[in-house]
Amino acid sequence: MTMDTQFPPFLEETLKSLNLPAGNVEAILEIYKKNIELMNTTQQIAIEATNTILELQQKHIQRAIEQWNDQVKSANRDPADIKIEDTAKATKDKLNETLEHINEVNAVVEKSNKKIKDSFQKRLKESVDEVVELSKKK
Repeated sequence: MTMDTQFPPFLEETLKSLNLPAGNVEAILEIYKKNIELMNTTQQIAIEATNTILELQQKHIQRAIEQWNDQVKSANRDPADIKIEDTAKATKDKLNETLEHINEVNAVVEKSNKKIKDSFQKRLKESVDEVVELSKKK
């Protein structure tokens, strides 16, 4: 799912009607293309992060269901005092697993946010340099 990097025809015609030197129009079109490529990259990072989070969620839910099934099976054969200990331990273990899961999800989000932020900062710096170069050509 990528976007078209072609400059919209009506905007290209508008730029050309401004009677800018040919090199400037081409430079503007190239800047536009790079910005669209950045948006495509950002979109891909977001998709990858979402897929990773969905996989983590699926694994977490599967583990929770398996543990719940194990608890239900063992509840029918253990004496009451053992059930209380087991329930307390299972609750503590599940809480720790949930906290680990939250940390995993947060790490994925943090990593993708950093990639996106770094990409935008790099492109912003490049854009400023491109505009400076473009202004020198006038």
